[in-house]
Amino acid sequence: MTALHVTNTVNVEATLNQWIQDEINALDKPAWLPTFVFVFDAPETTLILPAFSVYHLPVSAVKSWNGVISSENVSLMEVSCWVTRGNTNWSAQLRAMRAYVDQIFAANRTAQISNYLSDPANPVAVSYKIDIQRVEWNMVIDDPNPDIERARALIRYRWIQRS
Repeated sequence: MTALHVTNTVNVEATLNQWIQDEINALDKPAWLPTFVFVFDAPETTLILPAFSVYHLPVSAVKSWNGVISSENVSLMEVSCWVTRGNTNWSAQLRAMRAYVDQIFAANRTAQISNYLSDPANPVAVSYKIDIQRVEWNMVIDDPNPDIERARALIRYRWIQRS
């Protein structure tokens, strides 16, 4: 039976999801911005605003080095900030949430992969990394619900997947 190498996509995406949540939660927040929710499995998980949602959009190319199948994977991570206009501070909340995303990605350009397949509750860090590139904020289509406002960032990241 062949096991997945620790650099598999499941571990990389779970590592980045946990990293984003930990880094943003570690930042100081103003009194007018209540705690927010992190959603990694939308639409299965309901958005309770304010919220961050994260999606991974893979783009990969398989290559072989010295007879070993390896792949330099390049993926996009979409991080969205969601607020409700029902809150009088919605505009400030959205700007602050964008600033949190900018801050964590400006301060960190790599994340160490953890092995979530071995134990999802207590993953162990392994000796491989994810290279994180810049944040690019993109236009969004207006939400059908006029009470919802969103900011959308795309972050490119890469890692070597080994077999």
